[in-house]
Formats: sequence, structure tokens, C-alpha cells
Amino acid sequence: MKKITSTIFTGLILCSALTIQAQTEVKKFSLNGTARTLSFLDNLSQDVEVADTITAPKSLSSHTLVDLGMLIRPGDNIAIQSSVRIRNDFGGFWGSGVTFDVRELYVKGVVKDVVRYQVGDVHYKLTPYTFYNNDSELSNYTPAAFSHLLDQVSYDNFYLGDNTWRQQGAAVDFGVVFNKYVQEINWNVFTGRVAATNGGNQPERLFSAANMTLIQSKYVSLGVNYANFYDFPGTASTTEQYVNPVVTGNAQVAYTFGDIALTANGEMGKSHNEIKNDSLAPVLDGNFFDTKIEAKYTPWQFGIYIGMKSVGADFRSAGAQTKRINFDGTPAAYERITNDQILRETTMFDLLREADLYNLQLQNGLMAFDARYDNITPYGAASPNRQGFEVGLNWVGCKDAVKLNASYLSQSEIRGQGTLNLRNFARLDANAIIAINKLLKWKKSIELTAGMRSDNTTRDGEAGVPSVDLLTDVLSLGFSANIVSDLDIVLGLQQHTYAGFEFVNQTDKYDQIINFTEFTVDGSQQMIGGGLRWNFSEKTYLMGQFNQFSQNNNLVDDVLPSYTINNFAFIYSMQF
Repeated sequence: MKKITSTIFTGLILCSALTIQAQTEVKKFSLNGTARTLSFLDNLSQDVEVADTITAPKSLSSHTLVDLGMLIRPGDNIAIQSSVRIRNDFGGFWGSGVTFDVRELYVKGVVKDVVRYQVGDVHYKLTPYTFYNNDSELSNYTPAAFSHLLDQVSYDNFYLGDNTWRQQGAAVDFGVVFNKYVQEINWNVFTGRVAATNGGNQPERLFSAANMTLIQSKYVSLGVNYANFYDFPGTASTTEQYVNPVVTGNAQVAYTFGDIALTANGEMGKSHNEIKNDSLAPVLDGNFFDTKIEAKYTPWQFGIYIGMKSVGADFRSAGAQTKRINFDGTPAAYERITNDQILRETTMFDLLREADLYNLQLQNGLMAFDARYDNITPYGAASPNRQGFEVGLNWVGCKDAVKLNASYLSQSEIRGQGTLNLRNFARLDANAIIAINKLLKWKKSIELTAGMRSDNTTRDGEAGVPSVDLLTDVLSLGFSANIVSDLDIVLGLQQHTYAGFEFVNQTDKYDQIINFTEFTVDGSQQMIGGGLRWNFSEKTYLMGQFNQFSQNNNLVDDVLPSYTINNFAFIYSMQF
């Protein structure tokens, strides 16, 4: 009996030792991924004198997908990540609606504990003027009730929330630490393949970027950035070669005087845009500078800043000016309406749920934009032909229960378009987050959000050229509250109004303006909705909600009527 007891005791000790060892070792293989079910039931009603007998008023679309990822660690300093998407669009029979795609594949590791590398799918960014994935129009004003829909769109398009672009290529970064004078110097290098050659007149198109950052101390840091969107010569029969190199330098200085923290940062640089061996193509050289000074009084958690900038009319940076939204696309739901089958314009309702309207790849030249959504910064901070200033403030108070931000932007064109007169731009922006439960000292979460933006574009007229005056306003309200246990209620309102007159540029293949189209708008879009969300965990939830979207068109001679779409949405989302 003692021998048996001793054997059991020894076995338990060995098992405990193996368990402790297994917990401390890194897993060689693990699974990760996401799963979701998404269903929409839409009902269209149109404000027309003659009923639409062609367009089906009701539409149902649903799908289930699983992104199954595998993380393999062959060694201590190397990892392989792959992900396969299995999607089933409801309505398929015996698997006919099922698709399989490789969603992600990369290898990353560390060489001699110094050099880090990644090959395959890479998420990368530099600065807002070299390589940066700007947020899409109106996305910063989406209340929580609708952000669940936008989250699915962002996930499908690899928008991670950190403004990186997902590219296919290779990245290397490493750093050197010093004992004195300089803390460290870091280097980052990336090259990705944008488009493959077609075997004829389209060569391999690549994008390369590099950065060196010198951190002198916690007070001073300096950086040099390089980005180039270019054709690889010799990979096609043509001798034409597109090149768009951008070189910038940036600096940041920070210092604290008692309770006041001061920060000053800036970036300046130049770009070159050319199609070599094409005698008809223009050569564009542009430059820019962007500076900002911010002061924060820490006891009050109050900050104020002022910034000045100038971006030349010929500044071109494909890595920073590529837009997320492809405004040349058309929505899949109710693509054409009325008996005349008029093409329906892309609305904020479509941008919340149609991933195909978004762009995955860098583009040369300036993409099309819709002046109703953003006529001031359509290409983010790097929007060309802009100069002016911005002031803003932010405050956090009431024991972190209230967060307020407000800013005012004033800019003008540097070079007139079609006239010597310059457009003037003004923007007023404000948003607030109020944790009501903290103010009332309740345990259950109750949050109210509010945001607004008012944009105005003006330009004086002259003989034969009418004046420009375009006003757009955005308003959003959101409310979320924990009712019982893991059940939340969410409510939201988002409204967008626009009225006025503007000119839209028509450009040729060289991105040169060749004509202008008159652009007159007078209307509004509104989306109101609410629903219930059951949170199984921080990464898994089930949500059902009702939304009503309406677009009103006040132009008498416009062929597109006012219409309303009632929508029931069902979302089940899981991350593991």
C-alpha cells in the first residue's frame, strides 16, 4: 500500500511539474479568429407621384462567416500567422453559396534579438503626409448604435483603427540604444507590391517607405521619412515609368513648467510626381509644412492648441492621399429606384454597411470625392491647395465623467481653380462624451455622446463665373445604458444636411483639371435607430436593432426623389 501511495504521489508531482512547464512555455500552435452572422431586412418607400412597379420594396440579405486563423511558432524567434475565411451567403443550396478565401498570411520574427522583420501581409504607416490611412468621411460622428455596422465594414477592409494600410510585402525595423547624448535611433523600412504587371503596358507597381527616428530625450525627437509610389522599370514592354517620391522631416519638443505641459511638433517636406518617358505628362513638384503647439494644464485636465499649415497645390503623396471610400462605386442595395431606374447615390446609410464601397489599395492621382461629405479635407491632412490655421481645446472633468473637444479651422486655397479668386473654408467641430453613471454614482454604465460639425465653402464670383457657397452640417447623438446583467440598450441619431453651390473638378489621366461641373445640392440625410445588445463577453455579443434612414431632396428639378429605408439588422459577432 505504501508503494502504491508513493507511486501516486510521485506521479502527481511529475504532472504538476509538467503543467507548470507547459504554462511557462510559449505554445507552438494556437487557433484564433472571428465569426459573425449578419442579416438585413430592408423596406423601401419612395416619395413619387406614380408608384414604382419595377423595384422590389423589400430586400433580405444574410451571411455567416468564420475567419479561422492559425498561429504557428516553429522557434522562439519566428511566428507564422495564416487565416482562412469561410463564408456562406444565405440562399445557397448544399454548399453552393459557400466561398473559401485566404484572408491573411505572414511570417515574422527577430534576428539576434535586434532586427525585427515581417514578410507577407503587413500593416504599416508613417506620417499623415507620407503613408497614412485617413478615417472615412463621417465615421468620427457615428454613434454607438450604428458603429457596430461600421465595425464590420472596417474589419472586412483591414482598417484596424490605427490608420495603417494593409499591404503585401516585407518590413524590417531595428534600433540602437546609446549611453549618452542620444537615447536611441530607430529605423523602419517597408516595400510592398501594389499591382502586378499585365505582361504588356503595365509594369510592376510598388510602394516603398522608410523612416529614421532619433529620440534625444523625453524632450526632443527628430524624424526623417521617405515614401515612393513607383513603377519597377523593365517589367513591361512600355518605357513609361510613374514615380511619386515624398521626403519629409518631423520634430517634436516637449517640456513641463510646473503644472503646464507644453508640446510643439511639426512636419515639412516636398513631393515629386512624374511619368518618365511621357512627353505629354506634366511634372508636379509640391511642398508643405504643418506645425502645432499645445499647452495642457494638468490639474484641470484642460488643453489648448493652435496649428498652422500650408500644403501646395501640386503636392502629391499616394500613400497619404489615397481615400478609403470609392465614390465612383454604387451601392448594392436598391442600386436603381423609381420606374425610370435612376441610379441611387451613395449615402451615409450605405457607408455603414457595404464593404465593397471601400478601397483596399493605394491609388495614384487624386481620387473622386463628394463635396457633401467633406469639401475641406477630402484627402486628410495632406489635402493639397490648402493653407490656414486651426485652434482647439479639450477638457476632461467631473472625475473623468465628462470629456469635451472643440476646434475651429480656417483655410483658403493657395492657387485658384478656373479663376484668380480663392475659395475660403471654415469648419467648426465639437464633440462630448458624458458618463452619466459616474455623475450619479451608479454602478451600471450609462453614456451619452454628442457631436457636430459645420463646414462652409465660399468664393466670390466674377463675370461669367458664379460665386461658390456650400454649407454642410453633421449632427450625431448616441445613448447607451446597461439595463440588467449583460443586456444594453443603444440609441442613435445621425443627421447630415447640405445646401448650396460648388464646382466639381473634371480631370484627365494626368490628374490635370480640364473642366468644371456645376454642383448644386439642397437636401438632408437622417438615420435614427436603436436596439438591444447582449454581451456574452468583451469580445462576443448578440445585437438586434431597428434603423430608419431617410434622404430628402429639396431640388425641384432633380430626378432622384426623396425616399426612406426601414431596416432590421441582426448581428452576432465573436472574436477568439
